[in-house]
Amino acid sequence: MKLFDNKKTLLLLIAAAFGVLLMVLGGGSEKEKNDEYSDEAYAAYMESELLELCSSVAGVSDCRVAVSFSGGFTYHYSTRGDIVSVDYPKVCGVAIVCRGGDVPTIEQELVSLVSAYLGLGASQISVSGK
Repeated sequence: MKLFDNKKTLLLLIAAAFGVLLMVLGGGSEKEKNDEYSDEAYAAYMESELLELCSSVAGVSDCRVAVSFSGGFTYHYSTRGDIVSVDYPKVCGVAIVCRGGDVPTIEQELVSLVSAYLGLGASQISVSGK
């Protein structure tokens, strides 16, 4: 007795294998979508943007920036389970340590700059000198 005597059985096995292949390939693309929205990558992006911005202020050098967030990414899904939109994490605080950060006029300029850029209050931004 042959394993694939019946053509219907052979076609069913081929269709099942093809279905499994599609699920595996489809699952990988969803993972890639989620990887582009990682909390760590977003934090690194925000810190590098703020570092570049703060370092461009006259009198500031040797700058370090840390950003804190309240929560993470929020995903909104369609009825089919696809991601239709993503809300980014909300920045709740920024710390800046730099040469020049202990000069009151530079400190105020950095606070104003970060406040305008992120929409944070002055109490959510800390500037220290090195």
